Amino acid sequence: KPIEPPEVDGRVPRRVVDELTERLRVGLQVAFDEAQRLAGRPAMPDPDLAIDESLKPELPDAGLDLNRRG
Repeated sequence: KPIEPPEVDGRVPRRVVDELTERLRVGLQVAFDEAQRLAGRPAMPDPDLAIDESLKPELPDAGLDLNRRG
């Protein structure tokens, strides 16, 4: 459903512009996420699905000791 701007006379307070901009940003993100999900390519993994540890790539050991100081 459309996001209607408030009816005001004169100058619009910045707070009102910020609130409307945030509503628009959230609405666009929800629509994008739903479109991605329907296309079978969700932008974020579903946290309810278990992660298959065997699919995680192994990173090569670079020989760096990250615990060493100095």
